[in-house]
Amino acid sequence: MTSRTSTAPRCLFAGFFMLTLVSLCSVEADENSNESATEPQLFELRVVDLDGDVVPNASIQIRSRPRIVAADIVAGAFEKKATYGVMVEADSDGVLRLERKQFPKNISFSIVTEGFAPYWLELDQNKNAIPDSATAKIEPGWAAGGVVLDPGGRPIEGAEVHSSLPFRMPPTATRSLHVGTSIKTDANGRWRYGHVPISKRDVTVSINHPQFGPLRTNLSRSEFESTAEQPSSGSVTLTQGLTLAGFVRDPEGNPIEDATVRTKFLNELREAKTDEFGRYQLTGCEQMHCRVVVFAKERALDMKEVHVRPGMEPVDFILPPGGHVKIRVVDADGNGLPKTRIFLQRWRGRVDYFEVDHVDCYTDENGVWEWNEAPLDVFEADICPPGGMQLVRQPIVAGDAEHLFQPPPLLVITGRVLDAESGEPITGFRVTPGHRNDIPSIGFDWYKREAYTSNSADYRVEFNRSGSGYVVRIEADGYRVAQSRDFQFDEGDVTFDFQMEPAESITGQIVDANGQPAAHAGLAISNHGAQISIQDGMFRDSSTYATRLAADIDGRFSLPVRDDPFHVVVIHDQGHAFLYSESIQADEPIELQPWSSLEGTYRIGAKPAANTRLTIFGLITATLAEFMRPRPQ
Repeated sequence: MTSRTSTAPRCLFAGFFMLTLVSLCSVEADENSNESATEPQLFELRVVDLDGDVVPNASIQIRSRPRIVAADIVAGAFEKKATYGVMVEADSDGVLRLERKQFPKNISFSIVTEGFAPYWLELDQNKNAIPDSATAKIEPGWAAGGVVLDPGGRPIEGAEVHSSLPFRMPPTATRSLHVGTSIKTDANGRWRYGHVPISKRDVTVSINHPQFGPLRTNLSRSEFESTAEQPSSGSVTLTQGLTLAGFVRDPEGNPIEDATVRTKFLNELREAKTDEFGRYQLTGCEQMHCRVVVFAKERALDMKEVHVRPGMEPVDFILPPGGHVKIRVVDADGNGLPKTRIFLQRWRGRVDYFEVDHVDCYTDENGVWEWNEAPLDVFEADICPPGGMQLVRQPIVAGDAEHLFQPPPLLVITGRVLDAESGEPITGFRVTPGHRNDIPSIGFDWYKREAYTSNSADYRVEFNRSGSGYVVRIEADGYRVAQSRDFQFDEGDVTFDFQMEPAESITGQIVDANGQPAAHAGLAISNHGAQISIQDGMFRDSSTYATRLAADIDGRFSLPVRDDPFHVVVIHDQGHAFLYSESIQADEPIELQPWSSLEGTYRIGAKPAANTRLTIFGLITATLAEFMRPRPQ
């Protein structure tokens, strides 16, 4: 039986702990299997540039559970262990060759090598068999660099320059990932980052130092490109920033010393300790709305929402004695569940992690968690037992009463997929778990990262969060798309068989404006009302609620028939298309419309503003116009 565990939305650190347990078990299983396996499995990764020329000695990080070890590498070199995997190097021919008696179920390769932009390749045996070889075509990069100065023109040492760039990925990838990198300036205020894609004329960075206001800006290649022969002369100047100050006292007016005061401006944290007078001062603040949190030993956590601005009044806090919260988490037999994560989710609005990361949020060996510095008003938490059902958004309030939680077993749905007419088993179908969105117009949230292809007639999915409206969708070539009934989180083990109705698949080909095949064009397929979000010519994973797939190298695609009408959005480097299901004709290619362009001059007053990033937002006007057209009859 092919199996897959759904991990869509889960508790942040409970999910990490669960993965840790799985990995430990995987290591043991892998070691045992190595003794009995007879045929080693080979995999070769070849690293080339966009012209197909070899990139020698490329630096690669491999992430897998269990980790790859030096003995697994037969071409290339093992460098060292890393936080999330191991660092290796391809050989002089750009080849990394691995040999193992049993490959990890999931393995990814992150290539960030000097002179090239980041690249990501992920292989998942639960979705597709790991191939014998793969080629990573990495894009050449340019180096951005410069100097960070204070308002007086002096270099700032230790300023953090952070950039976030999308990984280049294979054309068949159906999600996007970004790599975030932080570089600190040296004693001369200088920094350099050598991995900006040559297709980008600029790079967006945030620059942060606790004594100065944070800066988020766009750096053009023309001004900030840096080479070994000619370092960039480009410079940016940080402002002094604003100061947020005040006092922290107890209800009797006595100062509280050594209290921690924190706030955050987007990703830039500011923190200070109170002195013997209870006084604090946060420097380098930004003029904006923020949450300021305060905590101290034996005192109740407190928070205020503040609009930071010049000349603002002090922001004072009064901290009463801390509230006491006791939570006990037990299994079906009443035994305590240790290492359950009590994940704080909402308190006076949504919790930002910097507000509570000082709190140890795991139950002890008896399944008990106590917090003696809790706020005195209600907060909500997810109860996340390792490997078990997570109870989401549970209301908690400090007091003498114990809060008892007994999570039910995981919701495990298994069954068979059969031909409705013949009763014969169907293989090679795609399984996608999901749940009904709280907003009816969106429809369903499909866990595309948890989707997989079953090579038998059996399927299995697991859901690990409390809630309702969990569903399973089955897609098979030559059959109508089928969807299960809604399941509740506390149903435990459920058997649900699918009877698939035969139907001819919808096929077609995508071509560009010149009639050439649009290789690996991306498609999003959705019912009316579901949201499809596009940014910089790519589907946005976090806000696209639709089925996604990629055309093949000849631009051809195949869609299983659905009962309800649907629409398709197509994107490709050469253009885009929007069409209704009724208008797809097997013998008529779908022609892409070239992307539009917008040109003009941006001025501040009468002066042209150079190196300013312009972002155009819209409600996909062209698509809305298509919706307003009469539907094909």
